[in-house]
Parts: sequence; C-alpha cells; structure tokens
Amino acid sequence: MAEITIKELESLTANDAGRILREDGNLAGRISMRKDGVSVSFFYRNRWGDQNKEYSCGSWPRKSLTDIRKARNQARALIDEQINPNEHKKTAKVQAYAAANVETEHLKTTKVQTLTVQDLVKAWLLDGVARKDGNAELQRRFNKDLMPALGKTAVSSVSEHDVRALIQAVVNRGAHRQAISFFADLTQLFN
Repeated sequence: MAEITIKELESLTANDAGRILREDGNLAGRISMRKDGVSVSFFYRNRWGDQNKEYSCGSWPRKSLTDIRKARNQARALIDEQINPNEHKKTAKVQAYAAANVETEHLKTTKVQTLTVQDLVKAWLLDGVARKDGNAELQRRFNKDLMPALGKTAVSSVSEHDVRALIQAVVNRGAHRQAISFFADLTQLFN
C-alpha cells in the first residue's frame, strides 16, 4: 500500500463515493459525497484486546492530511501506553466541556459582581417591565432619586440600609405616596 496523496484526494469524484482508501499504518478513509463536494472520513484501524476498533482521525478537506496522520500517530502512541484512544478522546471531550462550563460560570459570576445599579435599571426597563406610559414615570423617578445615589454602585454591594436611605430621602421631601410607590418599584427591580 502506498501513501495517500493530496492529488489523489483532489481527483476524487461523486463516482468514488462508498470506496475506501487505504494507507500503510492502518489508516483508511471512507469516501462520501457532501453538499460542498467530496469528503473523506479517515480512521485508524487498531486492535484493542480481542476486538478490532476504529479511531476517527478527522475528515479531509476540513482537516489536512498531515493533521490526520498526526491524529493516527497520537492514537498509536496511546495504544503503546495501553490507553484506549477512543476512551481517551471521550474523556478529553468531557474535561473540555466541564472546563468550558466552569469558565462560563466564572464569567457569569464576574459579570453579576460588576453589574451596577445603572446597568440593572437599563436592562430591567428594556425587558423586565412594561408600564402603560412606556416606563416614562419609572425612568423619571429612577433618574431623580436612584441614579444620583446608587447608579455607579455594584448591585451586589447594595444593602438594605442603602434602600432605606433612598426611601427616607423621598419621605423627607414630603412625598409619602411617592415613597410607597418608589419602594414597590425598587422591590420589583431587585427581584
């Protein structure tokens, strides 16, 4: 068996679909027809225990022939170390998925910790509430009473004392009904 060449792969047509190309070192490629042209799915045939197994090395033209051979050589090395390459690949995928989840959670946590009251209000007025007046009264009230006091403060650091001080400021102006309504709006916002 000779080595598979790029010229040989490029000359494949739809008539070759279903054929299997073989190369020294137990590398084989199954030819198939795709929407974007001919594709060859390569696999490494190996013996694991009492069974013949196939290890997927990638498909040409998405992956270069050099990379496909590297994948085959890595699988060979794993077998030499008594490690099942298919199981090793599954484990690597699971670990990569878990690492991506950890990173996503870390980014979410970081974003929540750095989210300011101003950002929260903006998002809430955009998607979280829809009053008849188009949220105009809420925007006016928040711009007058909330933003100057807590606009740049991180949401995670807003305390009950901060909210109490906001309500007290409205009460001190003599606007008792507005204070009650403002408290209800703040409760809804932070929920």
